Amino acid sequence: MSEPLLHDILLLYLYNESDLCETYVAQSAIDADPLVASDFRELSETALEIQRSPLMSAPAATLEAILTYARATAA
Repeated sequence: MSEPLLHDILLLYLYNESDLCETYVAQSAIDADPLVASDFRELSETALEIQRSPLMSAPAATLEAILTYARATAA
């Protein structure tokens, strides 16, 4: 399995968004390869730090510009 694909599966697994096959692949890779286990631990720790970090708000003008663009391109 290619590394980018495994990385994507590990992210899905981390956020409980993997299907049964992806869950098996992720857990098997974590159990079998210490490097994959280390990568998964690092992903888990990073996700936890992101959740703990204070939320920052974008300026209202920026949010409005994004919404305007989204509305214009959604049609």
